[in-house]
Amino acid sequence: MKVIIIEKEEKTINLINNQLKKDGFTSIVQNYSDIKLEEIISEKPDLIIAGLTDEEYNIIELIKKIKQSEEIKDVPLIILSPIERKEEIMEALDYGATDFIKKPINDFDLSIRIKKFLKNN
Repeated sequence: MKVIIIEKEEKTINLINNQLKKDGFTSIVQNYSDIKLEEIISEKPDLIIAGLTDEEYNIIELIKKIKQSEEIKDVPLIILSPIERKEEIMEALDYGATDFIKKPINDFDLSIRIKKFLKNN
């Protein structure tokens, strides 16, 4: 099973990568500043994990594009965000994000969510 990670913080990327390896999944990190929908589609992911940020690329726009894409519209998408960004979290969920995990990430919570979505996929 393949998971695409779209995240800016190196510490968070490492935590997710380590957890995915422990759980036996493959991960691919997409360059946050140069996200291309075509690259995501070509990887045929089973899950996408994306961090919300104010900078560079708007993840809400990416969610919209993913949900409009026939090839990957049904791929579960987990958003990472500080809990104080409630409005953006709700917007992401409204546009089709499947779930969110609050930052800082708890590795147990991350593992449970990943397994839940990959098991159902």
